[in-house]
Amino acid sequence: MEEDIKKELKEIKEEVEAKEKIDITPERAEGLVEKLIKPEEEKEEIPEEKPKKLKPKDLILLIGSLFVVILIILGIWIGLRLIKGETKKEKVKVLSESNVSIPEGEAIRRFSKIVILKEEKEVKYPYKLELKNFLIPLSLKEFLNLNIILYFDNSTSTKELTEAELNFREKLYSYLKNISSDVWKNEKEVEFLEEKIKKELEKENVKPLPQRIKLEGVILKG
Repeated sequence: MEEDIKKELKEIKEEVEAKEKIDITPERAEGLVEKLIKPEEEKEEIPEEKPKKLKPKDLILLIGSLFVVILIILGIWIGLRLIKGETKKEKVKVLSESNVSIPEGEAIRRFSKIVILKEEKEVKYPYKLELKNFLIPLSLKEFLNLNIILYFDNSTSTKELTEAELNFREKLYSYLKNISSDVWKNEKEVEFLEEKIKKELEKENVKPLPQRIKLEGVILKG
């Protein structure tokens, strides 16, 4: 009886061991390992996004836009330069003659400046007398605002220039108000006029005598 029981137990044990061997075979074990590894590989194989390259069309458009901006800035700069140049060229220019007269007191009103350049030893004309705001009528609504600069050598002094200022204003205005408007239209004619005035003052023996005369003016419109 005992032998029969042992025999049955042995058979049951052999059956259990056989089942365990059948359940976990090498093939099944390999399949299980592959299933565990595969999700990890899928995660690692996610491709990285590459940075987008600039297309040739977009690059040309960008360069063109920058070029247009540079041209606009350059055009504004050139325009401003031309405006400044035209303002300077308007110096001593008259449109036509006029019979309009203004009070002489207004035309030669006192507005002067004496400049001493003694610090520079090699300066040819160390004294400069600036007579400003000579108003010369050009038409009913236009006047020439003229400034006259007189240059003197060392033979004069500040005191002499101060005393002679009003005399210079009266003489120069009485002479310039009769000058034809055509003279003011030509730069060379203006330079010739400067020399002519100097000779007239020398002929009249005016003291102190300016060694050089410069005429500068702008047109005032009412």
